[in-house]
Amino acid sequence: MDSSDSDEDLPRKRPKFNERKTYEDDPNTFRERYRFTHRLFDLLYEEVGDLLERVTGRNHALTGKQILLAALRFYASGHFYYSLGDTQGVSKNTICNAVKESTSAINKRLIQHIGWPLDQRELDGIGIQFQEKSVPGIPNICGALDGCHVNIISPSENEAQYVNRHHDHSINTMAVCGPKMDFYFISARWPGSVNDARVLRNSDLFRTFQTGWRPFPNAILIGDNIYPTLNWLVPMVPGVQGPRRQFYKNHTKTRSIIERSFGLWKNRFRCLQRIRVQEPVYACEIIKCTALLHNFMIRLRNDDENDDDDYLDEEDLEGEDSD
Repeated sequence: MDSSDSDEDLPRKRPKFNERKTYEDDPNTFRERYRFTHRLFDLLYEEVGDLLERVTGRNHALTGKQILLAALRFYASGHFYYSLGDTQGVSKNTICNAVKESTSAINKRLIQHIGWPLDQRELDGIGIQFQEKSVPGIPNICGALDGCHVNIISPSENEAQYVNRHHDHSINTMAVCGPKMDFYFISARWPGSVNDARVLRNSDLFRTFQTGWRPFPNAILIGDNIYPTLNWLVPMVPGVQGPRRQFYKNHTKTRSIIERSFGLWKNRFRCLQRIRVQEPVYACEIIKCTALLHNFMIRLRNDDENDDDDYLDEEDLEGEDSD
């Protein structure tokens, strides 16, 4: 064969890469797509960036920032991987891997953002802020407790266990929120068929409070009527008349903060409307990840970065009596 016919002499095609869109030049579009301002995103990347940067010889590999942005876009929208890949100029598998890596990194590095404040002045302010939510207020409230269902796609194993009373597949997620709508505690590991009282009884929150721990002296939680009455938990009692009627009216008004917290969280991170992953355990990791991002944003933002009103709609409040 003549050397001119050899494949080695043919010009090699250069791979074609799609343009990757991250909207970094437009602050408003950036925030709309990823839910974070540039400043908050930079703070987030300082926390998790070293876990996302790759040492690779591949051409055009994603940077750590691009991996995190791809994941934030998924959390914010809940769209299918292929749809997100098309809009960001990467493959479906790239989006899938970016979400897995970012979820793991966030759950590892931001865990300290779930919990009661450590600063004594902040702790002292919690009870005061809760008491101001109704007149006359209820003293010594350290948090509002409730559960909500985060829908998932039908799992391949133990499918019936995940069907809740609304006939959806879900994870029953329990949380305690503070007066600023950040979460002090979250548990996302029980299938949707399990009721709220059982979730509480089997939680670290229950065990910790039962041993006598309180974030401040005489602190109590308030919760829905499905929960038991304990020396640290005051549930709602519906239909009360007489002198106690006003107390439970104030109880309902104050406790609505947890419903608003769920509404804000789910509307900001639309993936929580229905998490599109196959494994329920992985869905639980995504739930915890978005709760950490929710707190990270609330606790570190400046006043001019507060956009809660954009995601709080009375029609979108959770307000469900999960069971």
